[in-house]
Amino acid sequence: MNIRQSYAVINAVNSQLWGEEAIQVTDLTGLVSLGNTVMSSNTSVDKYLGILADRIGKTILRTLPVTSKYADFLVDKITFGAAVQKINIEPFDAKEANYWKVGEEGFTPQNFAINKPTVTQKIFSDINSYEFDVTIPDRLLETAFTSEAGLQSFLAGIMDALTASVTNAVNASGQIALINFIGEKIHAENGIVNLLSEYNTAYGLSGASALTADKALTDVDFLKFSNMLIAKFVKYLAEPSTLYNVDGSLRATSRDNMHVIMLTDYVAASKALMQSGTFNKDLVELPMYKEINYLQGSGTTAPTFANNSKINITTSSGASVEASGIVGVLADRMAIFTMFDKRKIDTDRNNHDEYTNYCSKVAIRYANDLGENGVIFVIQDPTT
Repeated sequence: MNIRQSYAVINAVNSQLWGEEAIQVTDLTGLVSLGNTVMSSNTSVDKYLGILADRIGKTILRTLPVTSKYADFLVDKITFGAAVQKINIEPFDAKEANYWKVGEEGFTPQNFAINKPTVTQKIFSDINSYEFDVTIPDRLLETAFTSEAGLQSFLAGIMDALTASVTNAVNASGQIALINFIGEKIHAENGIVNLLSEYNTAYGLSGASALTADKALTDVDFLKFSNMLIAKFVKYLAEPSTLYNVDGSLRATSRDNMHVIMLTDYVAASKALMQSGTFNKDLVELPMYKEINYLQGSGTTAPTFANNSKINITTSSGASVEASGIVGVLADRMAIFTMFDKRKIDTDRNNHDEYTNYCSKVAIRYANDLGENGVIFVIQDPTT
């Protein structure tokens, strides 16, 4: 181990912390351990005799803590078969009640008219599959540990990392299904609500007086108005309508069957500036409410609203969509869903070479049904 006398730096830092000296360049070279990948046979020895190897006093196993983000996309599981069939039976149109005309001159009975229902179907059959593999030897790791308990803890950490990798990948699949739904809706120009345009129109703001997208999340009045508007759309979607799906089908989505997905930037701004202590209570209490930090990614620098709210994709239908300022999604439970989710861990034992291969396999289908209700909320300046 390396010993460094750091009293001079400690005294200098204290003088700056206590206001005795102005802030100045402080050399911290070598004072904070940044970690080594291996222990050196020359330096990792005791400081008295200089020959006894330093021992590891504590082992910390660090795996990625991952939780399932899109569990509510799973509406059901199928055991047999592959495809999911959705049959849609359209509501019937009202017709004239002819029985009031019985007895009128020229009345013609229609006893056996054929009235077929309007039925359509969609088949969802695409499956995404991937696997994660790891090899665990019987004896080769024993030399790195001083006890069986330490080795078992390490092996348990490997399996935890394997499980976390699967969860992380499934989360990514759910994220893909979400942003593809958004992209398809934007491409179809269906169900897109520009909160900024609605606000400026409602308050008669235009030209230089109009609120712009870069100022929206710091404007209390806008946040109040947009929170109100989103809450209203929860109620709008509950009424039968053809407006909020790409197919023009008559649809209604109850509160209990509605995905409510909000961007953290928007939620945090609402809570802070509106001083409510919580984001829109009516939305948060819905059973499928969730908050996400970003849609496609945070970028390679510190997270920004521009990156967090952006998608840049080629959708499943082949449309190129690039858009930012996306802050929320309301969608029917059957608009973004999976019914096919099969996961298993297989083992392949090699007794000759004394190791075991573990293979964690996933086969999952995330689907978008654009014939179901969906509304995308954006904060965007008008395009010219």
